[in-house]
Amino acid sequence: MGTGDKQTKDLLVAKKELVDVSSEYQDEYQKLLRERAVEARIPVIKEDTEMLLSNLVIEKRPQRLLEIGTAVGYSAIALYRVMKLAYKDAEDVQLHIDTIERDELLVKEAKEIINDLGYKDGITVVQGEARDVIPRLSKGYDFIFIDAAKGHYKEFFELAFEKVKGSKTLIVCDNVFLSGLMHRDIDDVPKNKLTMYKRMKEFIDYIIDIDGKLVRTTIFDHGDGISVSEVL
Repeated sequence: MGTGDKQTKDLLVAKKELVDVSSEYQDEYQKLLRERAVEARIPVIKEDTEMLLSNLVIEKRPQRLLEIGTAVGYSAIALYRVMKLAYKDAEDVQLHIDTIERDELLVKEAKEIINDLGYKDGITVVQGEARDVIPRLSKGYDFIFIDAAKGHYKEFFELAFEKVKGSKTLIVCDNVFLSGLMHRDIDDVPKNKLTMYKRMKEFIDYIIDIDGKLVRTTIFDHGDGISVSEVL
């Protein structure tokens, strides 16, 4: 962020000591799915982002999760597996993920992969624009992961906030550093990235403004920057 801009100084920017639990839920298929997505240049969460998410899921033990931005379903599958891991000693617990994707081809691929893994009952892929889909969803999510169009994070966050279960719900947003772009002065931002920069700055300013009022937010310096907001 530029020195003349409102910065993240009011938020804790931190590293989190992470425990690698990947061996407890990952298999060769999941690793291959990641490799294929990367080769096809389909967005997929970074490995340390996945580690942070898995740690948060194990700590918070959500039962109903909303994801905005499915792509081929890699992160939804990983999160669902970690949810099952968090409840491995529990009986009769219903776990479910709703994941939203606007791209028809990606929706088709994600559904096929999820069905092949036998997760059809646990993961529902919903096609459509997030701004249209979220208002139709029922309340009660205790974990929300936003990893979609970066220029719309504020809108997605506000819509998702209306669907939280209540206090302690986490709203997690990936890539808030925009590949390091948010560390630059605005004068150093390429013109073709300026709108994205301004919109992300608006989002960061927004979570600063509501920090301590509606949520308590920490931005973790993992991956490409991950904001974790806990509903108060």
